[in-house]
Amino acid sequence: MALDRFIHERKWLAKGCSFIAGIDEVGRGPLAGPVVASAAMFSPEVIIDGLPEPLCDVNDSKKLSAKKREKLFEALNEFDG
Repeated sequence: MALDRFIHERKWLAKGCSFIAGIDEVGRGPLAGPVVASAAMFSPEVIIDGLPEPLCDVNDSKKLSAKKREKLFEALNEFDG
């Protein structure tokens, strides 16, 4: 069974929100090293219909091999949604 990645976002769309961003960070902060933060927004169509292959398979980027990360990087750069 596929994981429903946009269950909460669809609720916000139904309430009339136009822009919904997901954020994440990695790192330890100023006392123990650098931090990188990122945000991403998808179109309402992607939130309603779901992500295309292979993007829908990502669960934990820390568990991806270098080869898989490279393929996902390419797919994200080609993705227009």
